[in-house]
Amino acid sequence: MFFDFPISKSFFVESIVPKLKESLLQTLKHFMPLSGIIVHPLDSSRPYSRFVVGDSVSLTIAECMKDFNHLTGNHPRVADELYACVPNLPPATHSTDVVVFPVLAVQVTLFPDHGICLGFSNHHAIGDSSSIVPFMKAWASVNRFGIEDLAFVLICLVSFCFLSLAPLVILEKIYATRDLWYSSRFLVPLKCVPYTYNEVIKGVGIGWKCCV
Repeated sequence: MFFDFPISKSFFVESIVPKLKESLLQTLKHFMPLSGIIVHPLDSSRPYSRFVVGDSVSLTIAECMKDFNHLTGNHPRVADELYACVPNLPPATHSTDVVVFPVLAVQVTLFPDHGICLGFSNHHAIGDSSSIVPFMKAWASVNRFGIEDLAFVLICLVSFCFLSLAPLVILEKIYATRDLWYSSRFLVPLKCVPYTYNEVIKGVGIGWKCCV
């Protein structure tokens, strides 16, 4: 998400970054699935989302000297040019009995005297782009108005739970059975593909340019 916001590097570091960090912290307190991890026991086919005190989200502060107007312009461009603005999820950690996956990484990239870009990478098991948007809206609200606007944050939280967590109950039943799927259109048996928990979505498919 690009913001047309021409500021200096010193103003960005001294004023923008501290406020973004604090508002992110306050927002994540209400979105615990994004603050936690995914735990996949090796002796079970059912991973689960877990949050405990001390879990954290990777936040990267970066500077980019690429052409801001080119990246945000209304014209075709090579998608690889946007990857510099998107963080990588920290790698999964393996032990003798479990595999642990981080679920969210955030990057704030400054284009000096041009604008700012917010990039997200999230584990697809915890939500897709439509379910992450409510979190982004809540973070924006907290950053602008503070946690006093709790009603809007809670509305975003309900949307996140509806779009992200509720479907997992249905998906769990589908993927756990490994039965045959039947297409309602062709009535052809399709082999159910087990869910892969290392699937990651990088938020570079769509670029939004916002004027501040």
